[in-house]
Formats: sequence, C-alpha cells, structure tokens
Amino acid sequence: MVESIKHIFMRKGLRLSIYSVLIPMLLQFVYIRYVSYSVDEALYGNFILYVSFVSLIAALIFSIPFAAITRYINETSNKEAFINEFLTLLWPLNVIGLLILYVYALYRDMDMEIFTYLAAYFILMSRYSMNKIIIFNLIKRKQYLYVSIFEKVARFIIPISVFYFYQSDLALIVGLSLGYAMLVGYTIVESKTFKSKFIFSYRKVKIYFFYAYPVIFTALASWIISLSDRFFIDYFMDGASVGIYSILSQVSGFASIFGSIFTVYAQAIIYKKYSEDKQIALDMYLRYIKIMLFIFIVVYIIFLLLPKVVFTVLINPSIILNPDYFFIFNILFFSAVLGVFVTISSHFFHLINKIYILTFFWGIAAIINLVGNFYIEDYGLVAASLSTLASNAIVVLFMYLWLSRYHFKKLRG
Repeated sequence: MVESIKHIFMRKGLRLSIYSVLIPMLLQFVYIRYVSYSVDEALYGNFILYVSFVSLIAALIFSIPFAAITRYINETSNKEAFINEFLTLLWPLNVIGLLILYVYALYRDMDMEIFTYLAAYFILMSRYSMNKIIIFNLIKRKQYLYVSIFEKVARFIIPISVFYFYQSDLALIVGLSLGYAMLVGYTIVESKTFKSKFIFSYRKVKIYFFYAYPVIFTALASWIISLSDRFFIDYFMDGASVGIYSILSQVSGFASIFGSIFTVYAQAIIYKKYSEDKQIALDMYLRYIKIMLFIFIVVYIIFLLLPKVVFTVLINPSIILNPDYFFIFNILFFSAVLGVFVTISSHFFHLINKIYILTFFWGIAAIINLVGNFYIEDYGLVAASLSTLASNAIVVLFMYLWLSRYHFKKLRG
C-alpha cells in the first residue's frame, strides 16, 4: 500500500493536481480567517442562507447535464458538437432556475437588489461550472490549476474585498457575482477550443436524461445532508448560529483536500480509461479507493492529536475555544472525512451506470438527516452536526457493503 502511494506521488500530473488543490486552499484559509474574525455572525448567516438556496436550485437543474457531459465527453467522436449541445441547454435551464429563485425572493420578502445580484451569480455559476467540466475532462492540467486558483479568488477573496468597504450581506453577494463574472470570462478563453453554436438534439437529450435522471434525487439528498440544516438552524435558533455553524463546517471541510486531489488527478484519467477498457478502469478505481481510505485514517488521527489552539489561526477563539463548539467541530470534521469518501466512491457507481443504487442510499440518508434536524429545536447545533454525521455514515456503510459484494462477485466470475 505504502509503495503504491509513493509511486503515485512521483507523477507530474499528480503534482499539478496537488497544486490545484493546495494553492486554492490557502486562499480559502484567508477567507475563513477574515470571516471568523471580522464579519458579523448574523450577517454571514444570512449570506450563507442565500447562497445555499442558489446551490439547491443548481443541484436540481444542472445535475443531469453535468453528470451526462462528464460521463460521455470521452466517448463522443465530435466533441465540438457535443459541448455545444450542453452550452445550448444552459439557456432554458437558466430561465427555469431564475423563476424558482424569484418565487423564493417573494417568499423571503427579499430586497430586489439582493435578488438581482443573486440571479447574476446563479447564471454565471452555471456557465462557469460547465466551462470547468470541459477543461477538467479534457485533462488540461495546467489550465485546470489556473482555473482552480482563480475560482477561489472569485469565491472568497473578491467577496471579502468588497465587504471590507461596504460591510453588508449585499456586499458579499455583489463581490461573489463580480468574481464569477471575471471567472466566466477567464474560463471561456481557456476552454475556447471549439466554435460556439446553438445545437439541440431531442434524441440525445433523451439519452442524457434517462442516463442521469437519478442524479437529481442524489443531488437533492446531498444538498439536504450538507446544507438543509442551515435553514433549520435559522428557523429554530437564529442567523448568528447559522454563521457560527457555517464557519465550523467550512473549516472542517478542509478534510476534503485529499478527496479533491483524487478528483482532479484520478477521476479524469479513469473516465478516459473507461472509454478504452472498462475492466481495467474499474480495477484502477477500486485500488484508488483503498488508497484513499488509508490516507483518510491517517489524516483523522493527525487531526485528533492537534491542540485546540492550532485552530485559532482560522477560527475566532470565542468560537473554537468554546467546549460546545469544539465538540461540534470534531463531529463535523469526522463527518467531512466520511463525506469525501462518499464522493470518491460515488463516481464508481456512475461509471458502471448504477446511479439508481446511489439514489437509494442517499434517499435513506436524507430522511435520517431531516429527522435529525428537527431535534435542533431541543439540542441546538449538536443535533445538526450529529444528523450530518449519521447521514454520511449510513451512506459509507451501504457503499462499503455493496462494493465488497461487487468485488467478491467479480473474483468469483
């Protein structure tokens, strides 16, 4: 196992993949530090609620086309037409998303200025996500490195730069929209391999839909597990609690760094290999999953050995040195480790076209999470963190049992 890891880390492609994760992570450190020390918790909580709802719309509307383009891009002979089909689909999907966002704005009695910038952010985010998938799946590693760095600047540095001058939740949203506008422009230049055209094929849309429609349920369940608790916290507690919980959750999310390296490096290679030799690609994926499991165990042990004061570098001492919040932070970190393993393993099911199995796993986990979130009224943020942990744990258990059975059947075959 150790020798396999050493051999993998000697590869240039992996080093570029690591840079594309580590450098953006440092930018995110700056963001978290600034937010934790300088942004009012209630104000940040409102911002998180706005952005979380936009994430829900994106998950519901774009999960099918994004899953389909990732799955089929290496199997199409005419990549120019293929990519333009998906870029054309963005137009009607954006209209649907904006209508949903408008209804939400009416329900929340949202200021029209906030709605306008949120709408701009939604449109820009959808186009950027498509551009990023194109660059990623064509395995343009240097371009992907630059894009990953620029993305963190757009998502984190520009919003807090605008906030520094205007000090409001609107300032954070304006900064986010401005950052994504710059990001879209940059990725259009980087991914401009093909000429843009309007291409629509009803037959192909049907193929993509019937391949990826279960992803909608998986994406919804994933959103419920990762972000729905913010709305329960806001309802049962207050906006400041949303802000504190979000800060703890974001820092614990740094556990995903190794999963991100895997995704950036291995996933594109495996998908491309799958189009050439399915069995070799699947065996490669299972091997990588075992390696990542070993790495996650080591990472969690290191986390447990770190003293509390280390985390004050990122999190305000009034939060992280509070015993209750630190306990919640520990739960969230372990949950994040499990969540990364879930994400990595999920792509295996996508490859073998067993997305409906994932839907079943995520559906049960989402129900557990929603039930757990109702206990926030009695037990506060601890209930939110434990419900997230329980959800990720049940998905990991189901995946482990299914993959073990799959591997056993393959050996017998």
